[in-house]
Amino acid sequence: MLLRPRRATASMLICIAVFFILGVFVVILMKPAETLFMDSTEAYAWGMQFLGGYGRHPPLTGWIARIWYSVFPATNWSSYALSGVMICVCLFSIYLIGRRVLGLRRATLVVFAMMLYPLFIGAKADRFNNYQVLLAVLPLMVWLFLRAYEKPTAKAGVLLGLAAAAATLTIYSAAFGLVGVALAAVLHPGRRRFFASPAPYVATAVFLVALSPHVIWLINNDFSSLRWAGGFVGEVSHRAHVAVYLGQHFGLLAFCLVAAAIALWPWRWRVGDGDAPVADERSLVLVIAGVLVFGPSKARLGQLVLLSGSGRGCELAAEAPGHATGYCEIGGGRCDFCAVIACRGIGLFVGAFQERAGRRPVSAVC
Repeated sequence: MLLRPRRATASMLICIAVFFILGVFVVILMKPAETLFMDSTEAYAWGMQFLGGYGRHPPLTGWIARIWYSVFPATNWSSYALSGVMICVCLFSIYLIGRRVLGLRRATLVVFAMMLYPLFIGAKADRFNNYQVLLAVLPLMVWLFLRAYEKPTAKAGVLLGLAAAAATLTIYSAAFGLVGVALAAVLHPGRRRFFASPAPYVATAVFLVALSPHVIWLINNDFSSLRWAGGFVGEVSHRAHVAVYLGQHFGLLAFCLVAAAIALWPWRWRVGDGDAPVADERSLVLVIAGVLVFGPSKARLGQLVLLSGSGRGCELAAEAPGHATGYCEIGGGRCDFCAVIACRGIGLFVGAFQERAGRRPVSAVC
């Protein structure tokens, strides 16, 4: 059923739902007396009020917590379930992207491989925070961008603008995703058709309007979240931090390269009925994934070069505008290979933010 085009989407939704139920059930059994992660309790505290921002971060995480806990009780299992919802949205968005650029079978393989990735099923999969919300929103924004590029209508522009605003209102590191989308739109051969339509302009207008409450909040609160993020820029660090970061960043490529090789064999030369991807969209995903892969590492190396002479390092907070500590991966067999990595990479990029959250010092939260 998963490989039958007419039933594939519904079957994948069922598989993701089963994954969600089992994941929440296992976490509840494994952590019966363990307290929630500090970011999860912080999100609940933010959700006590609807505000335009919450001191250190944009407001979307607090808004989601307010809505969720107005329906479900403020208990551990409810927080675990909310984390699971974010992961499920991410997995399904990656599946939708994969259907467009990889085909049915490879998209299915990618999703099941992502289910085994540690940050989706391991000890950090139960931590609802800004990073996990980005985990859900960023792949959804990429999928809506692909739809808007295919059919650049005003409606598609509205959805894309809302998704872009949601990503920005989650955490400032989402700027890498926005830059990737913008570059993909400009570099694609079909850009003339896209920019001659109302979609990009409607998306921009909706994005600015949706972002305006947070901008007003920033002005009224002396840009507190930006000031907090900027406070990390000048922290002392060492070259070893950069080496460790880059090693982890590109080390995860090996995981995706293996999955890409499996996805291409033995189906490299065979395409089933209804399994043909939209080849013109592969370059869009590759550009976005390329920005997510090399953007953070380039920022980190650039900071090292600029500040090494004064003994400064390049340890930037994930929230700082212009930096993200995510790990990500970027026609013919070679294009298929890169497209598999790109689809997996979008999920890995946003998912690995949680590893950064687990390493933050307590002083950064208090």
